[in-house]
Amino acid sequence: MRQVRFRTPNGSKRPWASNLRSMMWQRRNAAARCSWSSVMTVIALIRRVAKAGHVDQFLAAYEKERPRGQPGFITEYLTRVEGADLPGLRELGLLHPSADGVAFLNVAFWETEEAFIAAFNPQPGFFDPTTECEPRKRAILQIETMAGALPPKANG
Repeated sequence: MRQVRFRTPNGSKRPWASNLRSMMWQRRNAAARCSWSSVMTVIALIRRVAKAGHVDQFLAAYEKERPRGQPGFITEYLTRVEGADLPGLRELGLLHPSADGVAFLNVAFWETEEAFIAAFNPQPGFFDPTTECEPRKRAILQIETMAGALPPKANG
């Protein structure tokens, strides 16, 4: 029997026999991953710069701020961009070198922009001066079309 290789939703590689059982597994999990595709979705990109000597404190504060269980929240990622070659994001003004700290990009998926704003009520220029060097910069993008499924909804 021929083996089919693909990535599971958690990113691991597993060989599955191309039989009825594996096809049902793929179909069931694909349906679960695609359940958000009918929802109007936005991506919030938030640039944050942690003070060089306070990165651990910044990450601890970030964990406390996570919107787990908030209405409309799907999932998010925090990426350290120090030394990353991301010219497109630099041109957008979200990423540029910071002499004072370590830059991070928070990529968050929300059902609507209103849900994001209701969860954080972000004020222009907001930042935590104890752990951050400068005000946060953000861009909110509406997803028009997708080639694949959204990431799974984060658990509360």
